[in-house]
Amino acid sequence: MKVEVRRKIFSVIMAMSVFISALAMPVFFRDVPGAAVAYADEYTGLRVNNTGAINTRQDDECQISMQITNTRDAEFSFDGAKLEFSKTEGLTISGGTKATVSFASRDDQAEISFTVKANRFCDTGTRDYRLILTKDGETVYTSRYFSLNISQNIGSAGDDEINVNSADIVHSIYPENGFATGSGNSISFRVYNNGNFAIRNAQIKVELPEGISIDNGSNLKNLGTLSIGKSADAQFPILVEKDLDSKSYVISAELIGINNNKESVSIKKDFYVPVTGDGKNDEEPDSVGKPQLMVTDFTYGGSFVQAGTQFPLNLSLLNTSKESLYNVKVTISSEGDFVPVNSNAFYVDKIGASETYNKTVQLSAKNDAAQQTTAITVSMSYENADKEAFTSEDTISVPVTQRTRLVVDEIVPPMECYVGNIGSAEVDFYNMGKTVLSNLRVNATGNFDVFESNSYYAGNMEGGRNDSYSFTFMPREVGPMEGVITFTYEDAAGNAQYLEVPFTFEAQEMPVWDDSDMFEDPEPEKTPIPWSIIIAAIVIVVLIIAAVIIKKILKKRKERAFELEDMAFTAKDEKEEALNIEEEADAENAEYKSEDGESTEKE
Repeated sequence: MKVEVRRKIFSVIMAMSVFISALAMPVFFRDVPGAAVAYADEYTGLRVNNTGAINTRQDDECQISMQITNTRDAEFSFDGAKLEFSKTEGLTISGGTKATVSFASRDDQAEISFTVKANRFCDTGTRDYRLILTKDGETVYTSRYFSLNISQNIGSAGDDEINVNSADIVHSIYPENGFATGSGNSISFRVYNNGNFAIRNAQIKVELPEGISIDNGSNLKNLGTLSIGKSADAQFPILVEKDLDSKSYVISAELIGINNNKESVSIKKDFYVPVTGDGKNDEEPDSVGKPQLMVTDFTYGGSFVQAGTQFPLNLSLLNTSKESLYNVKVTISSEGDFVPVNSNAFYVDKIGASETYNKTVQLSAKNDAAQQTTAITVSMSYENADKEAFTSEDTISVPVTQRTRLVVDEIVPPMECYVGNIGSAEVDFYNMGKTVLSNLRVNATGNFDVFESNSYYAGNMEGGRNDSYSFTFMPREVGPMEGVITFTYEDAAGNAQYLEVPFTFEAQEMPVWDDSDMFEDPEPEKTPIPWSIIIAAIVIVVLIIAAVIIKKILKKRKERAFELEDMAFTAKDEKEEALNIEEEADAENAEYKSEDGESTEKE
């Protein structure tokens, strides 16, 4: 009996456990990537698949198409759709639907498309996302998790691509207050690739002054491939020799590598590092060295400066000496591509020992500035407490890009635009800027059908060049046929640019031709002929007959005259011939008689 009661109690407990687990599992797995879940109040009879992209890269975009299928014999509808990513930093998501989509029966389908753009500095790796459907602002369905893989964009230069090699190097030291005699010191560098191309086989090389060396290591470290917008770190152990003077020493760091065009990249920067040695001290009256004022950092409002625009140049000036500096004058100059908005110089009354002074100067890049990395010289003059004058100079680099200017002519409309009939249109476009438009593509879309791709790849288009684009279409219905021609390209900084040109053609119904009467001979119209025309025709006929008769008579007369003339000539010839015969006969008779007389005399 007790055993039976125990079994019943155990069965009840197990049933309750199963029931509680069934309630708890959807909540427990609700936010787990990869789990197919739905909220408790959601419709669960849907199947969602991604038929679009699963990979993209930095500074590029992709299409994600979510195919939704109703798997139940029940109605379902939604009026909103969005993609929810586990991490949205560096992503721009657009698309979805704002119209109501309804399913009436099993196997009804709909496809929702989204455009996901990863920006230039987006973190690489896998991003999980899921589809959320809403109705009247309330969530009605949440799909399982899908994955989008984001890879590095290492650039893709053509022969005419312009490289903007820009990098920055920052440093830190340990101990923070400066190196000490012996080992235990280190200097670290972080390298940023701010250009529009990856730096391959990147290396950082350190140059040290006499008395400071790498502690049991090399002064060269490999950084691998430094992709666009990424950074890499390198650390070097430092050994300070004995009897080294206590002052600031210059340590140089140089970034070297190659870009995608196999061109060498070299960016060098100097750093002033304080050293506390056991030799002479700069603070001692007989060992005071030259106080140094240097540019330790600078920014210009982004990764490049566009020609024809103003930008803020922020300078950080560090007094590396152990004494204050006075009457500091800083002058900024360049090779001509930059001009100051107000003044190219500023004055600082005092910069304390080991202090940093920050100053922002407004500069303007000329409209015709060359697209390249331009050097800016920072010249500094200052005095110490004893009114001794000193000068120093640093050089910084700012990359300049030219503004893109793609001009599109008016679209040449078709001569005819009939529903169900293939038509074509054409448009000319020009690169009127001074920079190359890279990877230029053109495509036409709208409420019309196509039988072949309208996409046209123009490649790299240099400044001052022109091209044309033609596309075909077949209108679907009578009325306005609207569409958009989209130009996509990359500027010199590698940023994607878009230009959309809308157009509207009026589509007409195809005319119907009646061919039934084309093969029937039309009956001639019976109209009375005027008498004047009849009389004129008779007169013309009579004249023609008379002319023919007269011509024949004249011809016969002429022939008769020729015959008589021939007869006369014949009679005359015969008479002359007879006379000639008679004369010849008389001559022969006379000759005979003469010969006969001579023979008689001889006898």
